[in-house]
Amino acid sequence: MSLLLIMVSYPSQWARYPESIRKKFCDMTGLTGQMATAQVPRAHTHPAGSITSGVLDGDRLPAPSETKRGGVPAIGTPGGKFLRDDNTWQSVGGGSTPSGTGFRHVTDSNEDPGAKLVGNADVDGEAAIAESKLNLNFPTHNNDGDHTQNTDTGTAAANFSISGANAIKEGDGRLADARIPTVHGSDKHSVEYEAAGVVATHAAVTASVHGFDGDGNAPPQDHSAAKITSGTLDGDRLPSVSATKRGGVPPTGSPAGLFLKDDGTWAAAGGGGGGSHMFVQMLSDETTVVLTNQAAAEQFILNTYRYNVRIDLGSFSDVRLMVNKAATAGYAGAKLMVKYSPTWSTVVGNYSDIGTSEVSVGIAVTNTLLSSAWIPLAAGAKGDVIVCITQVGGNGTLDPAFGSIALEFRG
Repeated sequence: MSLLLIMVSYPSQWARYPESIRKKFCDMTGLTGQMATAQVPRAHTHPAGSITSGVLDGDRLPAPSETKRGGVPAIGTPGGKFLRDDNTWQSVGGGSTPSGTGFRHVTDSNEDPGAKLVGNADVDGEAAIAESKLNLNFPTHNNDGDHTQNTDTGTAAANFSISGANAIKEGDGRLADARIPTVHGSDKHSVEYEAAGVVATHAAVTASVHGFDGDGNAPPQDHSAAKITSGTLDGDRLPSVSATKRGGVPPTGSPAGLFLKDDGTWAAAGGGGGGSHMFVQMLSDETTVVLTNQAAAEQFILNTYRYNVRIDLGSFSDVRLMVNKAATAGYAGAKLMVKYSPTWSTVVGNYSDIGTSEVSVGIAVTNTLLSSAWIPLAAGAKGDVIVCITQVGGNGTLDPAFGSIALEFRG
C-alpha cells in the first residue's frame, strides 16, 4: 500500500522516468497484497516424527477403532476398572464357571468333597485390585506455549521486512515520484529491468518472507506437542505401547467384551482375586491305566477318542499337564501331549498343540508325579474347543502305566 501512496503523492516526479520503466512498475500492482498476507502461514501437514518435544493434549488423541490405534479415554474417578474393547471402563467379571473337579469349600483345613465349587460368596468383600497394580496410560498436557497465529510471526512491521539485493524496501529511492500504473500485458515485462533491480518478482518477494519458496510453499518445521491445539490425530501416528513409554490403544477389531492386557493385546479378563483356575480330570481309573504295546505313531490316549472332551477356555490364558506315572516306564522318548481342535473329529491328525509351544511330559520314568511347565494357550484354543490327550514315541512292546492324568488352566 505504501507504494501506491507514494505514486499518488508525487505525480509530477513520475514523468521524468522513461515510459518503459514506468510501465514496469505495473508488476507491483499485487505486491502490497502479497506482503500484507505473507504473515499468515499456509495450511500444511506434518509427519508424526515432527513432534519432537512436549506432551500431546489428550483431546488430540482419536478414539480407538476396529482398524486403528487410539487414545485411552478419560478415566474419571479411579475405581479399579479395566478398559474394554468397546472403549469403556468396566469392572471385571468373575470369569466362566469351572467344570470338572475344580476347587471346593475348605472346612477346618480340609476340602469338603460334598460341597459345591467356590462361588462369589467365598470372596472377601474387601478384596479388590489395587490401582497401583494397574499399568495405566493417561498422558497429561500443559497448555503453556499453545500455538497461535502470531506466536512465530508476530504483527510488528519488522517481521515483514524483505531481504535481498534487489528487494524493494520502505524508503527506497526507486519509489519516489511514483504514480498509479496503467494496465499492461505480459509483453511489457522485461528480464533486464528485473535484473537491474527496478522491481522485485513475486518469487523473490515470497522467498524473502519467512523462508517461503518461489511456489509459496512453507519451509519444513518441527512442532512441540503443546502446539497441536485443534483437530484429531490419525491413530496411525500413535506409537505402540511399550515397557518404557506410553502408546496408543491398539485397534479393537469387532468389540467382544475383551480387555487390554499389559502385553498390548485384547483378551478376555479372568476372575477377580488373582485370576481364575480350572482343574479337569482327563483320565482316571480304579485300576492302573496301561498303554499296552504303546505304538511309535501318535494316537489318542489308549488309542480311543472316548476321552476327548469339550472345554470352554475363553477366559483362560495358560495350561499345564499333570500325570501320576506308575510302575513300568515308557520307551526312551515316549511322551503324552495335550492337543485341541475347534470342531469334533475322530482323527488324531486334525488336532493341534493346545499351547504356543508343546504341552507334554516324558513318560520313560516310574512312580513319580510329572508336570509340564505353564504354557500360554494358543490363540485358537481360547474358546469352546475339543481337548484330548495323545500318546507318541513307544516301541510297540513296552506297556507304560499311569494313575491320574489331569489338566489345569489359569486365567
